Amino acid sequence: MGSLRASGLCVAIAGVSLGSFGCTGSIGELSEVPGKNHPSDLGQGARGGTTTAASCAKGDVGPTPLRRLTRAQYDQTVAALLGDVSKPGKAFVPDETLLGFSAGLSVSGLLVEQYMSTAEALAATAVTNLTKLLGCDPQVLGEDACAAQFMDKFGQRAWRRPLTTEEKTDLTALYAANKTTSGFSKAIELVVQALLESPDFLYRIELGAPTNRPGIVKLNQWELASRLSYFLWNTMPDDALFDAAGLGKLDTDAGLKAQVERMTKDARMKVAVNDFASQ
Repeated sequence: MGSLRASGLCVAIAGVSLGSFGCTGSIGELSEVPGKNHPSDLGQGARGGTTTAASCAKGDVGPTPLRRLTRAQYDQTVAALLGDVSKPGKAFVPDETLLGFSAGLSVSGLLVEQYMSTAEALAATAVTNLTKLLGCDPQVLGEDACAAQFMDKFGQRAWRRPLTTEEKTDLTALYAANKTTSGFSKAIELVVQALLESPDFLYRIELGAPTNRPGIVKLNQWELASRLSYFLWNTMPDDALFDAAGLGKLDTDAGLKAQVERMTKDARMKVAVNDFASQ
């Protein structure tokens, strides 16, 4: 979950306007006077002061650092991608902490090795059930057509956004070269491995699009979906959230509200809240 900056998520589960998801602005300190300026008094600031006005266009955020998946986020994201698997993230070097919360900050050489070996193991296990992994039958559709369909769909889920044409070309080249030398199953295994070793999987990357305000960018639908998902669930978006992003529904109050209300009723919300509370 991490700390919530004023320029980060402003969604309040208990009824604050969903239009504030991704607000920018500053929030003052809390008053030391008992009963004054409680955290729920969102308009109040430091010791009798007030907050600055916030810009609350949906998806508009200030500078966002690269955020590496925490160990818990890694485990839950891998499970969402590949089904019931062990929790390899628990064996990673401990997460650094920021204000007492797990935070994906730096990456050591040891952690890089752990990411690589874990990706190799996960990919090798995944291809033991190719039919389940691929979602198509290579004997019916044809190996290359099935592989292309798999890379497009699995790649989008793993990187939490649609792949670019160049990325698809690179993955196809990786698949084709290894299919020739090592066979279809091994080629798929190496594609999965490459996707899981990529910064696009290991990091939550928010580039956004420029706006007419200096230092402010607008998150795209896929970035907004991931921010919402990792905030509420501590894991990747599900198919329904991906579908909403693909249709541009997160740009509307009604669409965003519908997703938040659906997600807060999901069991994953309880897991995320428990993790947050334990920290």
